[in-house]
Amino acid sequence: MSNLVFDLNKDNKVTTADVVYFASALIDKEHYNMNLNQQVVTVDGLMLQKVFNKLQESDNIKVDASYTIINEFTSSLITFSANSSYLINLNVNYLTSLLPDLYIQLKLCYEISGVETKFAETKLGTCNTSFLRSNYNYSSIIDISSEANDTIIFKLYAKYINENDNDLESDSKPEIILEFLGNNLSIIEIKNV
Repeated sequence: MSNLVFDLNKDNKVTTADVVYFASALIDKEHYNMNLNQQVVTVDGLMLQKVFNKLQESDNIKVDASYTIINEFTSSLITFSANSSYLINLNVNYLTSLLPDLYIQLKLCYEISGVETKFAETKLGTCNTSFLRSNYNYSSIIDISSEANDTIIFKLYAKYINENDNDLESDSKPEIILEFLGNNLSIIEIKNV
């Protein structure tokens, strides 16, 4: 995907027109035929398929001291072609704790044939002693070496980091907030040209 990173319309400038060019290339507006209820997308552009995991409202998840898979964000797809690139978009609502220096650490991974690879990690929160309710957004294009028809499982892990080694009661643990809408994971397989 290195040829899609900067000057996409090749006008020797990086502008918003490059974003429009990229979006047009994804859906190929001339031959657009996409049913939003299906996973596989039939277009002559760059987009091969999409997986959209829009989470429904449910109970919040208390984050533990060791990494735990947040199953609600786990998604899988069967690759359409070999060595594709993937546009990943993740939105997570979270709540930090009242205790100082307590953070949430998120890790994004994909798994192919039982081999897991981390592709992103972040630390959320602040050193202040107040509840922080916020939304984390991650968007990136990643290249994944795979064969056609491989199953790729995308996973989100979460844990808390307690820099003061405070004892945490369940009420003090940070949370992934699922009681409000806005959490999702979307994955778009893109032709690697």
